[in-house]
Amino acid sequence: MTDIVASFGQRIRTILQIGRRRLWSSVLLRNAAALYSVQWLQYLVPLVTLPCLVRALGTDGYGLLSYAGAFGGYAQILCDYGFNLSATRKLAQLRENPTAFSKQACAVLCAKALLGSLGLLMAIGAIVAVPSFGAHGLLFFLCALSALAGSFLPTWLFQGMEKMGGMAGISIGTKFLQLVLWIALVHRPSDLLKVVIVNLGLNLAGAALAWELAHRRFDIRWIAPSLAEIRSVLREGLEIFLSQAGVVLFANTAIMILGSLASAQAVGVYSIAEKIVRVGINLGGPIGTALYPQTSRLLHQSKQLAYNYLNKALLLGGIFFVCVSFGIFITANYSVHIISGHTSPEIVLIVRILSPLPLTIFLDNIFGTQLLLNLGYRKVFMWGTLSAGAISLTVQTFLIPKLGATGAGFALLISEIWCLAYFSIQAWKKTNFPFAPLEP
Repeated sequence: MTDIVASFGQRIRTILQIGRRRLWSSVLLRNAAALYSVQWLQYLVPLVTLPCLVRALGTDGYGLLSYAGAFGGYAQILCDYGFNLSATRKLAQLRENPTAFSKQACAVLCAKALLGSLGLLMAIGAIVAVPSFGAHGLLFFLCALSALAGSFLPTWLFQGMEKMGGMAGISIGTKFLQLVLWIALVHRPSDLLKVVIVNLGLNLAGAALAWELAHRRFDIRWIAPSLAEIRSVLREGLEIFLSQAGVVLFANTAIMILGSLASAQAVGVYSIAEKIVRVGINLGGPIGTALYPQTSRLLHQSKQLAYNYLNKALLLGGIFFVCVSFGIFITANYSVHIISGHTSPEIVLIVRILSPLPLTIFLDNIFGTQLLLNLGYRKVFMWGTLSAGAISLTVQTFLIPKLGATGAGFALLISEIWCLAYFSIQAWKKTNFPFAPLEP
């Protein structure tokens, strides 16, 4: 037993020594810093505006806004199509070849335009066909349009170049304007449409500015892609798209089922709790985004270098997110009171049910996105997220009619635990990570 403990301690010391030399490269630090500057403003906006929106719109109004936002999320996931990962990886490999880089970027843009048009037509069809959507048709249409506009932000292009500073500046500017406009314009339930109109205008402006910046900074030229090139980028992103569609199944679908089977009040209760936990989940976003292209390059150089790199991230990130999840659990009463103006036992319970999610999502990002996806196990990654989505949908259908918003919380937790178990087992079976021998 003493030998096992000593071996484990030596392994941790080795990881820490490797990390000091290799993990925090200047490129990673610059991109992570830029992304975290955006992330902190994204925290500021909910911390200031979420209480304002909930108190101005009421739980019912906020629930309706969340219901329409989840509807728009389906159009966005179609337009995004996994390009945030597949296009980022490809562009990172082509960035030394300006012509090939421009051709790939234009092919992705054309593919997104086709998918966005299809998504908008499908959204209009759903609004016409489904009475609960049609009852608030303008709200649902504007939410779909706003989501599609946001999906045209070329974050994937800046990530591929590993130069996120300009994109961060645009995001900070639009988030700050969103904060100011919401506070100035939204005061009562009848102001619900103003929230969506502000989002739509800022998403359009942000996308236009970002593409202009990309053109100036990276000298991107318009090269009309062939149909074969568009089909190629669609094929490259297919498994990732299906994987992310699985994520939508256990995120947006909970809200859609609640809105259909329960009430706007139940949607509001669940959405408030989920937004509180989402603050902790989003802490992992910038570092995951910055790690992805760096890990991709390291895996092309040496798998051992990449494993050392990810071991360090796994150790330090795991410790940090244990603390984040524990903090969300013990402060649930206070956070709910700050957001809603009163302590709702049901919202507090759902926050505590979902509190492990910052840790589980960070870990399955390391095993799934950073390792399996970067190594080309796209079908393994796809089946992991699709199976988690199917589990979530099944559990939601069973629990929501019985437990309402609390059932939706349990369904999301169960699906995320499955996702982590699946990715960690697959990573161990296919790569022996994180137990592969370390090299100094």
